[in-house]
Amino acid sequence: ENIAYDIEIQNLPPNFETATGLKNEANIFKAEDYYQLVDSPFLASSQMQKKTYWVENTPFTIWFEGLCVPDWNQIIKDFTLFTQTQFSIFKEFPFKEYHFLVRLLPYSHYHGVEHHNSTVIVFGPDYEFGEAKFYKNLLGICSHELFHAWNAIKIRPKELSPYDFGKENYFNTGFVIEGFTTFFGDWVLWKSGVYSDKEWKEEIETWLQTHFDNEGRFNNSLSQSSIQLWLDGYVKGVPNRKVSIYNEGALVAMVLDAWIQRTSEHQLDLSDFMLLMWERFGKNQIAYTYNDVIEFFKSWCGDGILDFFEKAIEGKGNLENYIPEALANSKLGILKLENEKPLEAYFGLILNTEYEITKIAKESPAQKNLSLGDKILEINKQKPEKFQYTFPDTLHLKILRNYRKLHINIDCGKRTFLHKYKLQDLII
Repeated sequence: ENIAYDIEIQNLPPNFETATGLKNEANIFKAEDYYQLVDSPFLASSQMQKKTYWVENTPFTIWFEGLCVPDWNQIIKDFTLFTQTQFSIFKEFPFKEYHFLVRLLPYSHYHGVEHHNSTVIVFGPDYEFGEAKFYKNLLGICSHELFHAWNAIKIRPKELSPYDFGKENYFNTGFVIEGFTTFFGDWVLWKSGVYSDKEWKEEIETWLQTHFDNEGRFNNSLSQSSIQLWLDGYVKGVPNRKVSIYNEGALVAMVLDAWIQRTSEHQLDLSDFMLLMWERFGKNQIAYTYNDVIEFFKSWCGDGILDFFEKAIEGKGNLENYIPEALANSKLGILKLENEKPLEAYFGLILNTEYEITKIAKESPAQKNLSLGDKILEINKQKPEKFQYTFPDTLHLKILRNYRKLHINIDCGKRTFLHKYKLQDLII
């Protein structure tokens, strides 16, 4: 594990270009040890485009593999801005260079993984590359992954230091690695001016909506959900069984950020905590524990923070009790709205574009009669795309379940479900 490696890629077509974070000496790639070797992916293709920008004498190279026509001026401008803002948090960068390895696919996809001094991002569909939503999502995932260069690659929990490739690595601080990174990935885009105030609020609204839509928050804690990542961390899994360390962790970060600001009379915020984690642990390659995190916040925020960790991180269903005060710190409040879609509001079911059921609200009429994956063929003898609902009609459904066609009647609910959550400005 501790010896150096030379890697040579043989029989590569002459028109292929290779992208990797490893040092390249005459087409011999150098890894200092086994950990750097296995944490340094390669991307080789004849459809490669790249540009390099510099921040604090460090080169950052963006690689696009696939079909696209990048607006390099806009891309370099925005990437430089969010990179400079991340530098301003930690004051230095852990690596001599960094690579964004972006592979574009002809179908919808969204995934990114942090690595030693690079990230691999797989994104699609490529034909939407020039659209505003596609670009916004690309900025979000790239900012997120770059933040991992500090928070995950260098600032690491004890359970992952060193990483044991021979077995599962269970840890309960996923909310720090992924939740805080989710928060800062978007916060940095806002602070740098890449995102507008409106776009920043939209990200918070997305976190809130995901939180309130997930009944799993009453059945599993954020800490336990981190440990259970090995079971089904990146798939839906059993409905309403768990919470997302990304989404719930981002809300935890938002609450802690507001808490630090209040107790320091707005002299400090959560970015100061990340700098402290870098200087104490990441920079010196010392692993941190869950108790280390608690002690840091206790020293800054007082003993009252212990109740938050116990109830919101180790407990179930309590995080939302702390969110209003955190938002009020930014003069924002939560507005709960009725769902405008009748099937969602009165029956508690959400359909995808193929009219398959993707979500069923707890204690709703849909829960008594339907299952996830059911495909609706007809509603009251009409095609679902043509159906117009009149309250409080009963639904006469024709569905497809496990290759069987079934007829099911569902009465309208006595209350509404699947509410929408928006931010509103508070007048203080």
